[in-house]
Amino acid sequence: MYGYRDNMMPMVFVVDTGATTSGGKRTSAPLGYLEDERGVFLIDTFIEWGDGKVTTVKAGSSDTDQLIHDYDQSGVYTMRIWAKDMRQVQFVGSNPERAAIPHTQFFRETLVNIGPDGAETYSLPPVLTDPYSHFYGCSHLRSIPVGLFDLWTECTGFSNSFNGCSLISSIPENLFANCKAATGFQNCFHGLVKVTDIPADLFAGNPNVVDFSYCFDGCDGLREVPQNLFANNSKAQLFAGTFARCSNLVQVPSTLFKNNTEATSFYGTFMECPEIIVVPSGLFSTTTKVTNFAYVFNNCTGLITVPESLFDTTKSVEDFTHSFSYDAAITSSVPALWSKYPNTPTHDFTFMNCTNAANYSNIPASWR
Repeated sequence: MYGYRDNMMPMVFVVDTGATTSGGKRTSAPLGYLEDERGVFLIDTFIEWGDGKVTTVKAGSSDTDQLIHDYDQSGVYTMRIWAKDMRQVQFVGSNPERAAIPHTQFFRETLVNIGPDGAETYSLPPVLTDPYSHFYGCSHLRSIPVGLFDLWTECTGFSNSFNGCSLISSIPENLFANCKAATGFQNCFHGLVKVTDIPADLFAGNPNVVDFSYCFDGCDGLREVPQNLFANNSKAQLFAGTFARCSNLVQVPSTLFKNNTEATSFYGTFMECPEIIVVPSGLFSTTTKVTNFAYVFNNCTGLITVPESLFDTTKSVEDFTHSFSYDAAITSSVPALWSKYPNTPTHDFTFMNCTNAANYSNIPASWR
């Protein structure tokens, strides 16, 4: 019956149907079809649900109802997905943006393990995939296996890939080492509150990345950032909210953005990080193309020291709005942006409520 499995590498997922909102007996396969003029599945695909039942998704079909499965009993099951050529299988994961394929919610609610149950190492086969939301909102997913994306060499992005996967407590080293085509990691690890460390070489194999916006937003367990985290990402332009709302982040290395000379936006990069005490000198010394520093350290309520030379080399900035607003603990002098860059187009509330800054009385009303 299962001759189609010979010499093939399946996708394997462990699901716990007790987590669903449908009575604890339903899950779904994370498949879809290309959102183009064809709108059909490209290849015969076989889904073993783990209860002895198999669904055959025929090439040319556009019926996504067959991707939903009801078990006779609630429980933990291992789902395996096979095709003669896995590169023709469209993996949509738990992507909520696939409005035409609403079944993704059941996969999102039930996924507990990627790969065989208990496996620490597992690689997904090379498949067709969207560059985002692969395991978005899988709040019962326990871990990320080592080697997960080793074969996804053509995937162009990982935005929202683990957004909201709040049970994950660690990120494997070399997770994206073979993903050289990736250009974006927006919100990739958003809300992983249990993660305490970022592998130093996490993005070392991704030279084409442009966007790291909100990548680690809300990672409350983080206390420090590796100094060379973005060293190999010289094309990166967007760091908006990258470490926003990391409530326990203490240390920011001065060389963090040393090689990111194409960067244009640090909007809210460290906003609402109350444990940061000192902004290191030279943090932005090489990012001379930046145009946006709005909210960069907004509401960092523990911040005490800001180097006066912090923005000396960033002469193209157009927006300093709320950059340090509500940072009432600052006692050092703040950068005299009003005299260095008096023609900055937008600078409302840049130093709002920084009333303890040594030079607060010198700040023009328009800058506070």
